[in-house]
Amino acid sequence: MKLLFQLVLLISFTSAYSQFIKEKKIVEDFIEREFKIAKANEKQDYILWDKKLVLPNKDVAIKVAEPILFSIYGEKNILKQKPYNVSLRENKWIITGTVHSEKGGSFLIILDARNSKVLRVIHEK
Repeated sequence: MKLLFQLVLLISFTSAYSQFIKEKKIVEDFIEREFKIAKANEKQDYILWDKKLVLPNKDVAIKVAEPILFSIYGEKNILKQKPYNVSLRENKWIITGTVHSEKGGSFLIILDARNSKVLRVIHEK
């Protein structure tokens, strides 16, 4: 009886592992296929929705922009430039920092609201 139980258990684990390997292969094939498509079209803008924006409002645009700006210019430097100036023009979010003294400059980042692509990042001195 013990041997039968072990045999059933072994078959179950083998079957589950086999299923896991098949699913992993499907996912890997999917990733590879989509990566090739993205690579072939990397100069083409990819728009997720025709009429909806991926970055639908200024709060979402800021949440996307801040980590990018922090990694380039430092969190402390960017946060000193609050409040941010944010505007949407032709489906592009334009976000700039506020200059609080004559010594400092401000950042500018432009994000495509349709796909969150970074179009421009600079910091004026």
